[in-house]
Amino acid sequence: MNMKKIAILAVVVCVAWGLPAHARDRVSTRTRLEKLAQAGRVLLDAKMYKDALKMFTQAYSQFKPPALVLPRVLRDMGVCYEQMGDDQKALKFFEEYLKYAQTQADKDDARARIVTLQKRIKAFAAVSGNAHRPKKIPKVKSILFWTGLGIMGAGLLFQLWGYEQYRSADVLNMTYPRYIGLKHSVKWKYYAAYGFYGAGAIAVITSFFVGHDRHPLGIGLAPTRKGGVLSVYTQW
Repeated sequence: MNMKKIAILAVVVCVAWGLPAHARDRVSTRTRLEKLAQAGRVLLDAKMYKDALKMFTQAYSQFKPPALVLPRVLRDMGVCYEQMGDDQKALKFFEEYLKYAQTQADKDDARARIVTLQKRIKAFAAVSGNAHRPKKIPKVKSILFWTGLGIMGAGLLFQLWGYEQYRSADVLNMTYPRYIGLKHSVKWKYYAAYGFYGAGAIAVITSFFVGHDRHPLGIGLAPTRKGGVLSVYTQW
């Protein structure tokens, strides 16, 4: 932990526990919450959002609405979640902040943030709907694709079979008729392999053009607040 972070945490401890020990039991609940909120803001200003959120969450857990609520804490929790990339939770706290905001400026601030978040959530939902794997791929598409791969695999086995047969044969000491027989045996295995390759390739290529516009094995670019995430998916 670097010295800057240690200094910030030291300030937080002083703020949160600034009262003398004999007076802590007598301090009001509101004062305790304000101390936690103040400590959270120190961390928030230092861009230590997770640590700040812990302080704000402690204060939030002690709210007794509508009598005991600190609207600024709700706003700060929304800011933390927004900076951490969780727009859904940020929206929840800004909506709650709007409910308890005391001045017109605070209400306008809450509304502006809510509108921005709603637009961003809607935009990313629209894009991610096209980027993620489809809910369902027709069976014929998957069957064609994976069957095609299986057929091509069978072709590879035939090719390896023919290669191994020729490699292990004692060609130098083989009679001419036996050599011709070996050559024909290997040749038909290779021809069979090429046939399997062709049939498999046709099935795989066909799977791209039938059914859903997604492929059974595909790549999607899923949008996030901080950039795209490349995702590879399969669908049986």
